[in-house]
Amino acid sequence: AGISLGADGLLRLDTRHPAYDSMKAGDTKAIVASYTLSDGKGGSVAQTATFNLTGTNDAPQVNTAKALLGATATAGSSVRYSVDANAFTDVEGDTLSYSATLADGSDLPNWLSFDKDNRSFSGTAPPSNTASQLSIKVTASDGSTSPALSTSQTFTLAISPTGAPVAVVDQASVTESGIDASGNAAAGSASATGNVLTNDIHADSATVSVTAAGVGTATATATA
Repeated sequence: AGISLGADGLLRLDTRHPAYDSMKAGDTKAIVASYTLSDGKGGSVAQTATFNLTGTNDAPQVNTAKALLGATATAGSSVRYSVDANAFTDVEGDTLSYSATLADGSDLPNWLSFDKDNRSFSGTAPPSNTASQLSIKVTASDGSTSPALSTSQTFTLAISPTGAPVAVVDQASVTESGIDASGNAAAGSASATGNVLTNDIHADSATVSVTAAGVGTATATATA
């Protein structure tokens, strides 16, 4: 396969022929071509030529029939997305290993993890009242040592606004009662009050309410 005879009398072997794609790095194969020499006067002789072909490693390929499709999620909710086992192929039958980054090569955000064994993404998108998207790159490597070759494809994770409220940190100031500089009793200021819902948001314009309250860490600053 892949052998041709040119007008110049040269036999050529096309090493890119699909018949040789499955040869791994270091594999060898003898390709025998038969031909006949003729003198144009009725005389001829049969002969053979042998090509000794050595295989090289081929990179994995994207399986267009199983190419990665865009994914969707909602801010504040769980994210689940799996890469099809046949999204990449390797003509040499090498076992592929997988990794994932953002499209620019930087790490995935802390809230999103990738299980390389199961080829799956999981996490919980942070609450947000605006839409956003991530361009994610999945890379398949053949793990060969001659050297390893890889192929990547990207998909977009579109995150719609949250269905949960986004709480903004609130603060208020109050003065403790005590003794003033003259040694007299000094009343503190009134209790600190405020509506903690005023600056909180909800993408669906739903009514937001407080369902639980607790005591956090109080910080006091004294000035001499």
